Amino acid sequence: MSFVVSEAMPWHEGENKMHQLTKVGDFDNPNSPFLQPRAAIMVQKYPLLAIGTLDKQARPWATVWGGEVPLAQPVAKDIIGIRTIVDSKTDPVVQTIYEGRDDGEVIHEQGAGRMISGLSINLEQRNRMKLFGRMVAGALNTHQEGLPGSGSVGQIQLVVHIEQSLGNCPKYLNCKRIRPSLPEPRLISDSPHLPQEALDLLGKADMFFISSSDHDKDMDMNHRGGPPGFVRVESNGDQGAVLVYPEYSGNNLYQTLGNLQTSPRAGLCFPDFDTGDVLYVTGDTEVLIGKDAAAVLPRSNIAVRITLTGARFVEKGLSFKGETLERSP
Repeated sequence: MSFVVSEAMPWHEGENKMHQLTKVGDFDNPNSPFLQPRAAIMVQKYPLLAIGTLDKQARPWATVWGGEVPLAQPVAKDIIGIRTIVDSKTDPVVQTIYEGRDDGEVIHEQGAGRMISGLSINLEQRNRMKLFGRMVAGALNTHQEGLPGSGSVGQIQLVVHIEQSLGNCPKYLNCKRIRPSLPEPRLISDSPHLPQEALDLLGKADMFFISSSDHDKDMDMNHRGGPPGFVRVESNGDQGAVLVYPEYSGNNLYQTLGNLQTSPRAGLCFPDFDTGDVLYVTGDTEVLIGKDAAAVLPRSNIAVRITLTGARFVEKGLSFKGETLERSP
């Protein structure tokens, strides 16, 4: 794997703690504090973009948009513009950003702007680029010509000033060929107690997207992959489900887990590439290391437990579907 380093950025407190706990040694932070030229090229070519943000309760949510290219493209120095078709009513990230304003009116962010985490990804080529920035402006239009008339589908535009970018290795990316598919969203459940349809999706999921934050200073979006069913349901009580997944050996940056040390909340998005269904969850996290991880997931050195505080299972909520080509080696 390779990284482009131009200006060294400091690790934050949570990342330093994870490096100490895992004894990975001292090394420079490979994040670039701008939009790398390579990243500017990649976002124009890649068919999927996972997006994360915080709601009014400071809970992270994650979603994934795309299907058609170009989904995003640079519009100025360190600024990208995103335009795509989305589920306008039940996607928690869309709802959080646009707050029901769906008439195409441009929303301008004041001050520093809302934090946006991103992961531009090409599953067929097993490439990904991490992004972090702040919202400059956006608009959501549910009255676009050619879209269903119910108002449940709309076209979003989002302008983001990129403050960090990082090329990531292809580990644990299961290859999939993506094709566009017009969403027909229907909310099945909005309870953290998961319905059977959501449990079935978790049982076959071989990847998900995860968003986390270092309070209001930084956000991260990344992918986790594994064999189907690698995410386990520990319990599914009336107060909410508890999920646990193994953290496989990666690049030792621990950006996600570092965030969970300082702000132990995460938002996860589980896409069903076969049906277009999607499960969104947010919850409180616990990072398990060593024997604590192995006690929950045998042979695991690190695991993450998530106690759900919010969830939505949406039938046909995605604007794409995917054909599985081969599993990650």
